[in-house]
Amino acid sequence: RAPTLGRPSSAQAIVRAVAEAGYTDSARVRRAIKQALGSGALQTSPESVAKFWIAGELPPAVEAPPTVVIDEVADGKGDLVQLGDEVVINYELFLAEGGQRVETGKKFEFQVGAGDVIKGMDAGVLGMKLGGRRKVTVPWMLGYGKRGSAPSIPSCANLIFKIKLTNLKKGQ
Repeated sequence: RAPTLGRPSSAQAIVRAVAEAGYTDSARVRRAIKQALGSGALQTSPESVAKFWIAGELPPAVEAPPTVVIDEVADGKGDLVQLGDEVVINYELFLAEGGQRVETGKKFEFQVGAGDVIKGMDAGVLGMKLGGRRKVTVPWMLGYGKRGSAPSIPSCANLIFKIKLTNLKKGQ
């Protein structure tokens, strides 16, 4: 697949596209990329020097990172959940497409921000109070990603969690 004008491409993508066009000396291609950068024929993306676009084209728009959508169902009382806190929740997990319930959990315990759960779950409980309930919509990039979680969660599945915070132990 050749790089598209006006869209950033990684050095690897450029090398692969050039190789597919019949140029097989990758060291020579990399030198040509460096030379093009030095002469101004290629420009680097502000967020990553590993992405390039052709000079004279508009730089690509920087996409906003994916975020969870939180709907407060009930506020709860007391301290807010913060990074490092240990929480206990009851939850139901649904596929956003079709609404099929695929999992439930009671007294599920984890430390917020420790990597114990998917990123969308960490983000979904931040700011909750004891007894609070939320509906949290998690984009696939903050869920189980391209791999999914067989057998019930397919690849690139957006998720909906219904969460109730049943216990909160403040972190240090």
